[in-house]
Amino acid sequence: MKNHSTNKVKQPVTFNGLHPLESDAIALFSYSSDPATHVGSLLLVFRESAHMYVYDEVEVSVFAEFFNAPSKGKFHSERIQREYPARRVDALVTITLA
Repeated sequence: MKNHSTNKVKQPVTFNGLHPLESDAIALFSYSSDPATHVGSLLLVFRESAHMYVYDEVEVSVFAEFFNAPSKGKFHSERIQREYPARRVDALVTITLA
C-alpha cells in the first residue's frame, strides 16, 4: 500500500464532468490530474450503491491502466482499492457537468 498521510488537510478537487463506463460495477468516473506531478484524483460512482468515492494521488499511468482494463471492476478491486485510500464524496469535491 502506498504511504499516504492521514493528517493532511484535503484540498478541494474539481472534476470536469462525469463519464459513463461500460462496467457492471462502476457507472461513472472522472479524473483530475496535475500535469506537473503526474498524479491526480479519481472519482468513481458505483452502480449498485450509487456511492461516490475519491481516490487521491493516483498516478496518470495507473489511471490509464484502469481506463484500458477489460474489467474496470476487477482492476478497481485488485489495484485501486488496495493501493489508494478511499473517501466518500463530500463538500470537498465539486463536479462540473459538461
